[in-house]
Amino acid sequence: MITLPDTFVPRSAQPFMLDAGFVVRSARGLAIGRMETPGSRFGAEIQFPAMVYDTANELLSYLQAGKRVGLRLKWPLMATTQAGGTGAVNGSGVAGTTLPVRGLTASAVIKRGSWVTVVNASGDRCLHNVVNPATVAGGGTVTLTVQPPLRTVLADGNTVLVSAPTIEGVITSEVNWDLPVNRIVPPMGFRIEEAEA
Repeated sequence: MITLPDTFVPRSAQPFMLDAGFVVRSARGLAIGRMETPGSRFGAEIQFPAMVYDTANELLSYLQAGKRVGLRLKWPLMATTQAGGTGAVNGSGVAGTTLPVRGLTASAVIKRGSWVTVVNASGDRCLHNVVNPATVAGGGTVTLTVQPPLRTVLADGNTVLVSAPTIEGVITSEVNWDLPVNRIVPPMGFRIEEAEA
């Protein structure tokens, strides 16, 4: 897994959900309801600003390596600060949409729509979105409701990244670039999708 340094900051990002569920339809094609299946995950189209030639070459080196073995980067919060810090799973056998966390900053407010990354014992990282706002208790504990449901069973003490969540996965687009004569490489980007945990 290649980790993209924080020095490369996207100029824009288009997050999306890869939805594993589906709509159930009648024989006439009308929607009846929705069938939820496990495995929904996130991805993003990441775009970087124009760069000088040497910086662009460095970025391309990371992306080309990441295309082969996977890429990890900070989830683009676009200058938004999330409260909370880095915590740990509070309890064993954690699954579903409830995520108990300990070790966070007391009184921190985790807003609806915040992002968290959980890291299981194997080092797999899964990105999730917070459904309901929550305030961290005096002892540093909080229970978060997340979507989509957790994709891996978590053990007590597994890491939970709240203030600096990450996404890791597969680059599913081509990595292309221009080499203009003025040595300023135009904006370039890529598509990343979380892999199965």
